[in-house]
Amino acid sequence: MYNDYTNPAIPRPLNEPVKMAKWTIPEINLFLSCTVMLWLLGSVLIGLLIGVGAVFLHGFLSKTEAGDLTQKGRYWFFPHKKGKYKIIIPSHIRELVG
Repeated sequence: MYNDYTNPAIPRPLNEPVKMAKWTIPEINLFLSCTVMLWLLGSVLIGLLIGVGAVFLHGFLSKTEAGDLTQKGRYWFFPHKKGKYKIIIPSHIRELVG
């Protein structure tokens, strides 16, 4: 079965994300969320500028020599989805563990 996505005319790496124009779909979501939030506050032009700046900042932080700083920041500064303990430990033991 021939498909444009599975057999592209221009060769590309297999791990390259799906792009719409020049940006990936998460970058477009970031741009649109910044633009729409500031549009609702009454400033479309500043929303467009901040949206473009946020996309370029995200691209810069995700391709540094230290690796993907956005993933490292999410790991260290936001809570994890999994709980720390598999069971709820009684409070008197939790205080001893620290």
